[in-house]
Amino acid sequence: MRVSDTREYTSWEKMKGRCYNVNDYNYSNYGGRGLTVCEEWMQSFGNFYKDMGDRPEGMTLDRIDNEEGYSPNNCKWSTPREQNLNQRIRSTNKSGVIGVCYSERDKVWRATASEAYKQINLGVYRDKQDAIEARKAYEREQLGIQG
Repeated sequence: MRVSDTREYTSWEKMKGRCYNVNDYNYSNYGGRGLTVCEEWMQSFGNFYKDMGDRPEGMTLDRIDNEEGYSPNNCKWSTPREQNLNQRIRSTNKSGVIGVCYSERDKVWRATASEAYKQINLGVYRDKQDAIEARKAYEREQLGIQG
């Protein structure tokens, strides 16, 4: 098998594309926001692989801090569930909590989560704090996250 046929190489190529290829579908969310790839990883796939190692089955490259670029101290292999929780808060989010939004039309707070590209409704609440607690309970129960 050629190195370029490996999952790790594909992750490396896609990471660079998101940050530097203006024609990449996700460029606006990465390079368009000023996110970059560290110099060592840009220099060679070998450097990337030395730091990240084998990509476990079912996992993808994830940045620990979504406001920072790709580097050894800010990246890890994550499951889709972990990726789902590690999102930045959308500019339209009025709650300050991922997965909790306010519906102007219905005058209610909604708690949601995503799994396998499907939205899960966790409930509709009149009180913002109740919606936040529903989202936090989902994180604790489904993902083992404390807090």
